[in-house]
Amino acid sequence: AATRLAVIHFWVSLAGAIVFPLGIGMAIMGQGPMLAQLSSLLVIASMLIFAWTVFANRAALTNA
Repeated sequence: AATRLAVIHFWVSLAGAIVFPLGIGMAIMGQGPMLAQLSSLLVIASMLIFAWTVFANRAALTNA
């Protein structure tokens, strides 16, 4: 990864990708939706980090 933000994005998105489906499964099985709700915040945070990265580097992307 080229930047520290890229590393953070990787770990946040990985955690969300692993925990979110488990939380959905727990909610379907009747064990409560708390894990799905909390992990959805990780997924949203990952999307926001990605959007920030694209927005911050838009000049480099248009000159490629």
